[in-house]
Amino acid sequence: MPDQTRIAIWRAHAKKCLYCGDLINLGELDIDHIVPENLNDDSVEFARVKAEFGLAPEFTVNSILNLVPAHRRCNLAKSGQLFNPASARFYLDIASRKEPAVLRQIDSLKLQDRKERILAILRNALDTGSISLADLADVQFNAGFSLSSELEFFDGSTEGKVRLESIDALLDKPMLLGGTKDIDGIEFVNDSGRSMTIRTCREYRAARASGYYALTTFAMKMEAFLSSADAILDSITRAQVPSLSYVSNPSVGVADLQLLPKNILPTIGPDHERRIAEVTEPSLRELTRAGKLRIVDVSSSRLLFEWEGAGAMLSELLRADLDGDGIEEILIQHYTYAIGGTFGYGTVGILHRLGPDELFQYVPRTQS
Repeated sequence: MPDQTRIAIWRAHAKKCLYCGDLINLGELDIDHIVPENLNDDSVEFARVKAEFGLAPEFTVNSILNLVPAHRRCNLAKSGQLFNPASARFYLDIASRKEPAVLRQIDSLKLQDRKERILAILRNALDTGSISLADLADVQFNAGFSLSSELEFFDGSTEGKVRLESIDALLDKPMLLGGTKDIDGIEFVNDSGRSMTIRTCREYRAARASGYYALTTFAMKMEAFLSSADAILDSITRAQVPSLSYVSNPSVGVADLQLLPKNILPTIGPDHERRIAEVTEPSLRELTRAGKLRIVDVSSSRLLFEWEGAGAMLSELLRADLDGDGIEEILIQHYTYAIGGTFGYGTVGILHRLGPDELFQYVPRTQS
């Protein structure tokens, strides 16, 4: 097993042994297979176990869904033992819930390894005079910012990395709305009853500045695509490379329920605002454990959950120093919808984290 995977599993489980719950020193770390690895040698028995435990046909003993950290002594005590179905499902559920965190850790470790290799090359180049600090500053400024969610345009092109010099052109490119070319623009209206069709971020900015807005439920839903794209392009004009980060190495984000505060809950009307004010749980994880919040789907850069008749999808857009304080923030789209209804709207906000032991602070972004 690659060292990056071992370390990622260890970190994702807070460096604790799954079986005894105590912290594991790296020297004591074993990665255990919940469903024993020796079942690979007996396909008939493995098929029986998968059926009895309710595992998917494609389940493999070496997948992250079956790997957990354990003390060497705890692993030796377990040996090749097959848990009873209830115990196995309990441990497998824990491993399943940790999978997004493991994948983020793997990505973070791979990135760190690449950084270290590049830094070694740069140090040598600086020592030999092949490049100067001024050269490095110029590279940093012109490299552009990588996006967590690609910008998709009506002509089929996408942008996963945006440079400052390309923003002006991107503002005039028609956006792909609703993921389909069947929607060629959305209609905005003003208080005088006039309307205009919006296709680009520049048109979107001009419409809002002139008092036009989305009136219908359909237009409000489609506006979410324009508002997030516009927020990305606007934020990049002010974004800087951070000198300090509490969201990277280890990487944390919208999938980390224990860090998400209650004000990120979806609101549809004053009643929801009152209910949020009454919430005593400090984070979404505690709300989930209390049975008050349901996780629908989660990945490393997206979270979908439901609460009090409303749902929310949090999607990561961009990571950078977005406010000039030197600390890395996360720009996210916050899409809210009514469960069982047609109402939905999107906003954009920023996740701030000011220390390694701090929860995120969520601040809705004011549209320009």
